[in-house]
Amino acid sequence: MPIKSEPTEYPLIDSDPHFWRVVRYFRPADVGTIGLCTGLSCGYVYLMNKWQPSHNKFGLAPVMRLTACTGLVGGFLIAYARSSYRFWGTWENAREVSKDYAEMRERAEKGLPLYGATEMSEYAQGVAMRQSVRSQGRLAVFPWFNFANHKFHNTEQDYFKGIEHLRPESYRTHY
Repeated sequence: MPIKSEPTEYPLIDSDPHFWRVVRYFRPADVGTIGLCTGLSCGYVYLMNKWQPSHNKFGLAPVMRLTACTGLVGGFLIAYARSSYRFWGTWENAREVSKDYAEMRERAEKGLPLYGATEMSEYAQGVAMRQSVRSQGRLAVFPWFNFANHKFHNTEQDYFKGIEHLRPESYRTHY
């Protein structure tokens, strides 16, 4: 079942990237976003405690730990969504396109499956794709990541022109 794709200003790399692939393609600005969210949330709680002290018996440490965890998770979700938008071609992605092409070329030359090996049936791969495709756009509502390797990524044949002869036969007929 083909995934509905919308025209974007930048090339589509992958409509349903694997979790670790998205994290591997983080830019330094994405890592900075995680740190900034963590630091700002802790700084905000510290300033609010200075302005209106809570005077609880446990002190500020437990609140700061919880705030740091919340800021870390929130920053990670923002960075993950930003990296996913670059995979979809919604944001500028020249760095990711060149990195992806080099990675796919290397995998094809070694004879490895382009999107990772899997023991799932084609039906199960389709179910995994339908459950996680475009889910990164809704991370604030319900965090859902793609942890399954499957062959439905909506990458067009034109993208692999230089390495088409190296692609495994099973991947040539799928999106």
